[in-house]
Amino acid sequence: MTAINDDDGSSPQFVSLSGTGAGNGASVSPTKLTWAPQLQGTTKSKPVILTYNGTGTLTINSATITVNTGNSDFTVIGAANGTTPACTATLASGQKCAYKVTYKPTLVGTETSTLDINDTSSAGTADQTVALTGTDSRTSVPRSLGTRSSDRVLYLFISVLSACGCTIPDVLCQGWDPPM
Repeated sequence: MTAINDDDGSSPQFVSLSGTGAGNGASVSPTKLTWAPQLQGTTKSKPVILTYNGTGTLTINSATITVNTGNSDFTVIGAANGTTPACTATLASGQKCAYKVTYKPTLVGTETSTLDINDTSSAGTADQTVALTGTDSRTSVPRSLGTRSSDRVLYLFISVLSACGCTIPDVLCQGWDPPM
């Protein structure tokens, strides 16, 4: 109950207040990460920043990834990002920390997962979530071929031949006229 004093002769007026808190003072940014299409076996990482503006200390209980569709090709670790320190066990009010979310596709197509950061403050336990989407649109050239362009061109040439049902002797002896 809150008392309000004013110039009315019947002061103070009393008002009863109630409500439900919205979280525990923690938030993440961004709330969605999307990776552009990339080759299988390649790795790309993006940061997620956890911010705490509540009272007391925020205890970070866990940071886990749940697979929605596809494989488990996303990983998360606490990792410094520029001037933002890595997320460890606790944050004081007004502090931030960083996670690094990595995508390394093993499946052709689009994959979705959710990063769930579970934490507890004096206001209670809450989950901050980040939607993750990654796409692998094609397979990569095997690493065993090295980095020489000629090796990669030969590999791709052989892959095209296999796809059209042609053989190397056919191409060398008769010329290449791939079926349409």
